[in-house]
Amino acid sequence: MTGEGTAGGLLSVDIPPGIQLHGVDQVAGAQFLLALGAVVRASSHLEFVLRSVFCELEDGPNAAVVATGQGADWLLGMNAALAKHRTNIPNDDRDQLGALLSRARSATQDRNRFVHDVWGGSPDGPLLGRSQRRIASMTNRPLALAEVVVTAHALHSCSTDLVDWATHVLSSRHPGQ
Repeated sequence: MTGEGTAGGLLSVDIPPGIQLHGVDQVAGAQFLLALGAVVRASSHLEFVLRSVFCELEDGPNAAVVATGQGADWLLGMNAALAKHRTNIPNDDRDQLGALLSRARSATQDRNRFVHDVWGGSPDGPLLGRSQRRIASMTNRPLALAEVVVTAHALHSCSTDLVDWATHVLSSRHPGQ
């Protein structure tokens, strides 16, 4: 499989056995899978960062035990709740964390669409199908590669910004560590 690489060059990839590329355009199918992989990787890293922030905000001996295995939604909610009650964190920094967590929530909701909606296809390209409770039919909408790439970038950016926030705000509470 040959397609356009990230630097504008060509990238040659052997498709692993058992991986199905759907649609007429095999290169586009491979690009979607690469972009979806980037979403999964960035989402995983974001959850790791959210757990780390939780452990710093909770600041108790069992924080890591509590955070282990928790998903992004729980971590986002708990980090927001803990930050509201941390009077030793200046209001501006708490507000900044709130904005970061809001961005992360939006990015994880987009990630959930790509992971949990039903992927289909049409002659014009991929479709995402979403079911709704108590409705027998699904709604389909076209999906552009750029949407998946933007979500991967958003998840990565949220992780980076949360690490920067934690380094600036939380590590200043523990000088020398």
